[in-house]
Amino acid sequence: MTFSSAYLFAKQITAGEVPGLDVVWFNSKSACPMQSFGNNSNPFIRRNSTGSVPIEMVSRRSENYPEPAAGFIGCDATPIQFSDVPWELYITMLDSNEQETNYQMRYRAVQPSDNSIGVYCELLFTSGGGTSIVSQSYSGLNRYSDDQSCQFYLFTGAGAFFGNRAGSTLATGTTYIGVIAAGVNSSNTRFVDISGAVADLTKILSDRGIHLPYDRLSN
Repeated sequence: MTFSSAYLFAKQITAGEVPGLDVVWFNSKSACPMQSFGNNSNPFIRRNSTGSVPIEMVSRRSENYPEPAAGFIGCDATPIQFSDVPWELYITMLDSNEQETNYQMRYRAVQPSDNSIGVYCELLFTSGGGTSIVSQSYSGLNRYSDDQSCQFYLFTGAGAFFGNRAGSTLATGTTYIGVIAAGVNSSNTRFVDISGAVADLTKILSDRGIHLPYDRLSN
């Protein structure tokens, strides 16, 4: 089950499903899978020229921004229960000759506490037991402790994503996993929080000469 594709730029995005939990996958080079929240408050991916985190997904949390429109969760995404995690997806990277390498992208979701789901996006070197080469540190969301109705969602993908808070630019050459929490808190206010982890495909290609299979990244 996924939400309606009304929140996708349907002519540019192809949404597929991946093995396991069938988490929705977005594979577009030229369009973000997420509609802007408005109020310059959507989550976005940014590259930093300095600092310990060279690329990151900047979260959107409802307590910091106006209440989202009724029925809006941001993008097609797959409902996930605590019983579904830990969840992992591995994709083998290819070299310039389209041959499989000893590198894999790993996308995973975990439950670090009774009320939260967190996600990672990692490049692994699989020879000799699997060593993390590039890792986006854990990023996650909590449900409000008094909100048992909170529903979590996962989405994964590669390509473009919003490149700033206002949504007026795109960050391309990225791959990511996102987690959404949606519900109503004790003051009867709706919340839609989104966070995620991301890897820089452009830098990985430049540094190591490897890339995701092209069917994971459409035109």
